Amino acid sequence: MNYEIHFALTNHFIDTQELESIFLYEENLVVLLPKNHPLQSQASLTIENLQHLPFILCKEGYQTRIDIIKAFQDASIHPNIQFEIERFETAYHLVESGLGITIVPENYVNASNHPNVHIKKLEGSMLKRNVYLVKNRSRYLPPVIHKAIETICVFHEGGVLNSEEA
Repeated sequence: MNYEIHFALTNHFIDTQELESIFLYEENLVVLLPKNHPLQSQASLTIENLQHLPFILCKEGYQTRIDIIKAFQDASIHPNIQFEIERFETAYHLVESGLGITIVPENYVNASNHPNVHIKKLEGSMLKRNVYLVKNRSRYLPPVIHKAIETICVFHEGGVLNSEEA
């Protein structure tokens, strides 16, 4: 089977002659701690709390990594990076196994039950990410795809489609 991708969701803002980004929502990044971690009783954490802990981080090239590294730099500390991953699922499983802690998008962990990890907010954190729907400006999109994009935008109360696109 040959599948065509009509649009993508990303946290990279892309605005080129070919591609258009439609803002959908902003979300917080949260800390994942393994079960029975000494910091689990804290209501929230600071980036300084994470300084010496074994840390799991996205590989180079990911916007989430850039944002997390910047937060550590702004606090004049360095994360103790033990693992570099490509998928949040991998980070979650490493935390669940007690191999470190990580920071992930809040919506990634809010949708389901996570009995083997603790989810903690970061105090005073500017660690957030924007999520965009990106589509090709000049490519023909069937009406059902336009409707899907419109539904996603309305659901997130985000971007507004141009009247010529509807």
